[in-house]
Amino acid sequence: MGAPPMKNLAVRRTLGAGFIGLATFALAACGGKPSEGEINDKLMDMYSSVGLPEEQAKQVADCAAPKMEDELSSDTLDKFMDLDTKDIVGNDVPDISSEDEEKLDEIFNECGEAVTGETGGSAPS
Repeated sequence: MGAPPMKNLAVRRTLGAGFIGLATFALAACGGKPSEGEINDKLMDMYSSVGLPEEQAKQVADCAAPKMEDELSSDTLDKFMDLDTKDIVGNDVPDISSEDEEKLDEIFNECGEAVTGETGGSAPS
């Protein structure tokens, strides 16, 4: 059985805040593209720090990390790796490419649905 509707809404909001947080970074140092494992670890840290239960954080990290590695630019991934929890909470959104923003929204929708079992919707603004 799935979580009660209110709990699913809270999970979706937390997931959305995290993915919106991907766009809330300062310029990152140049470097190679982070690995899927590094992205997964960062997602786990990020979602745990905003209160997502560990099991759900693992589900979304396992779903999103390979997609992020494959689909997002090195620049966006480098910025993501420099992301701090306070950036997520502050929702201070600097520029990333519109292409990567669209990809993040697609990844959020797919992984959010996988975790909550709900379809439709997008990252809250």
